[in-house]
Amino acid sequence: MANQEEAVTALDEDDPTINPKESGGWVRRIIRLAAAVPLEAVLIAGAFVAAAVLWHGACASHHPSDKQMIAFFEDHREQFDESLEVFQASGSRGYSRTQLDVHSINGYDDGRVYFMVSAYGLISPSTKGYLYCPYEPTPLVGNTERDAGGPFGETYRHIDGDWYLYYHQAG
Repeated sequence: MANQEEAVTALDEDDPTINPKESGGWVRRIIRLAAAVPLEAVLIAGAFVAAAVLWHGACASHHPSDKQMIAFFEDHREQFDESLEVFQASGSRGYSRTQLDVHSINGYDDGRVYFMVSAYGLISPSTKGYLYCPYEPTPLVGNTERDAGGPFGETYRHIDGDWYLYYHQAG
């Protein structure tokens, strides 16, 4: 680092137009400092950053926990039931306006209605939310993320009546 700063200082001394105290002088100084960094160092640092981002995305969940989601459902049960009724009455298969904070609502011919509340990831995306289902979906698990059976698929956790949590992991 000291050698790079010495090199930049020497370059600055050779160029009287660069004065860090003047407007724009600091920009030229940063550009010269960046030019003094070997390309290999930039590529290696970039590879480490990319690996860290991919590892973090593959290992960490950024979804609310089952416990948090169940508590929210219990506190807003009436709004979920009302939103379901409005959605079903609209005849729509896609999002309809609701008082609930959800990313999307999607319905299917077999009566399933998904309320997606959380989505994360680009490489191996996952979603989590609430499911209204007039039949018991499978597999039912004790914890939707922890008990997921593999790198892709859906797991469900019963909440009450025909309501479930779902966790979907795309492979």
